[in-house]
Amino acid sequence: MNDEILYRRLLMRDQQALSAVLNQYGGLLKYIIGNTVVLTAEEIEECMSDALFLIWQRIEKYDNTKASLKSWIIMVTRSAAIDYYRKTAKHKKTVFIEEVSSTLIFQEAFDLLSIEEIIERLQMLPPPDNEIFYDRFILGENMDRIADKHEISKENAYKRITRGRLKLKEIFAKEGL
Repeated sequence: MNDEILYRRLLMRDQQALSAVLNQYGGLLKYIIGNTVVLTAEEIEECMSDALFLIWQRIEKYDNTKASLKSWIIMVTRSAAIDYYRKTAKHKKTVFIEEVSSTLIFQEAFDLLSIEEIIERLQMLPPPDNEIFYDRFILGENMDRIADKHEISKENAYKRITRGRLKLKEIFAKEGL
């Protein structure tokens, strides 16, 4: 099913559309959740349910002129994973995978800006830092893959993220985010 039909069905509150989202994007949802926080298989399933519920609740906010449905689903899923972490962290210790602070810094930006606006800010970073941030925080790739892709060490990739994060914090602060 193409994204336009899926979007219309979700807007019409067709419950089978959620099954279609799960069939079409279920693997991606698991990947995004698994690359955001470390959870057990049961917790991942619960977090996926939370993500589907958020998709259902927020579908009216989706704007196809700003991002593809897939990109929007990625952002909603990442938001659900972070919300799940915050909710469960009070009761048990959950470990974030790589760059906890960077993910949390971008959470507010993801909530306030469209994906295109976020990418626009990432472009303010010099190459390859902007590409590393895109790979890590938009695509959700792991640091080993990013290091291989950019032919740098994993440690260098972490350093670039740390420096880039500081630059982006300045950019976001200037814009009041």
